[in-house]
Amino acid sequence: MYGKDLLFGITSQDAAAIAQVEHADPHRVLGAHPARIRDQDGVVIRAFHPDAVRAEALVGNRVVPMEMPSAVGLFCCFLPSESLPIDYRIRFIFWDRSTWETDQPYRFMPTLGEQDLHFVGEGTHYRLYDKLGAHPRVVDGVSGTSFSVWAPNAIRVSVIGDFNQWDGRLFPMRSMGASGIWELFVPGLGEGEFYKFEIKTRSKELRIKTDPMAFAMELRPGTASIVWDIDQYRWGDNEWMEERRTRDPFASPMNIYEVHLGSWLRIREEGNRWATYREIAPRLAEHCERYGFTHVEFMPVMEHPFDASWGYQVTGYYAVTSRFGTPDDFKYLVDTLHQRGI
Repeated sequence: MYGKDLLFGITSQDAAAIAQVEHADPHRVLGAHPARIRDQDGVVIRAFHPDAVRAEALVGNRVVPMEMPSAVGLFCCFLPSESLPIDYRIRFIFWDRSTWETDQPYRFMPTLGEQDLHFVGEGTHYRLYDKLGAHPRVVDGVSGTSFSVWAPNAIRVSVIGDFNQWDGRLFPMRSMGASGIWELFVPGLGEGEFYKFEIKTRSKELRIKTDPMAFAMELRPGTASIVWDIDQYRWGDNEWMEERRTRDPFASPMNIYEVHLGSWLRIREEGNRWATYREIAPRLAEHCERYGFTHVEFMPVMEHPFDASWGYQVTGYYAVTSRFGTPDDFKYLVDTLHQRGI
């Protein structure tokens, strides 16, 4: 038994803040950290789950029992003679003997750089959608998704979803200081995961919010954001894009066709359902060619909860509506039009 020595490097206030899920920098406590305990150098691993009764660190082929010396749910173990970096997983054990084995978000560095934070603070970051929101990526050879959101008045922000049973106590995010941004890389998460942000206000109230920068959202009446990799689609409109560079738009013909996708085409044989982006693509291109339209202007295609609004009550400015398919399906529609010269 190492007793309280296992909390080497953190204070009782840090431990209490973790247990109360109000620590602004959980990475400083949780995860693997160099430590010197009883005159031995090594690595301390800390993990948190408020409902677990036991925990084990899985380090290579070793199963290292963890102890709960202080705050409820804060588990620790000391690995003498080890040094960072170290690859490990945590297995939590619950009262009914069920287990949850998981990689830990708290062993990764921030995915936002100082330059990004500087431009955010300056108000001159013009591609925030590239940084905030959810982005599948590989960090230190590990695939996962980075999450970030601007919530300057929160005392805690957590990412929640099916992957942690929508429990805001499990994946609290790291505050990036005066920028007001909260950040977390969750290993093992990929495209298609549903998620939201749980925010604790200064008055200690919990608010659950969808991601304002999400690239995909759940079809109403659901309201979850969806992780999506918008860079995976392979475009085929290179010829059209190159031609556009040399075309003078002020001296070229323009005949615009305005389209509301929800009413332009329905599939009568299948209950008069909406057509998908991919079903619309060839028919819309053919219609424009037949009647001499050079451009298509879409009525709002952003996500919205109320069908009758025709898209003018937007809830996701960066997410095309899932009524007609995925972001890749929408890209297929645009790609098809471009390849047909529209």
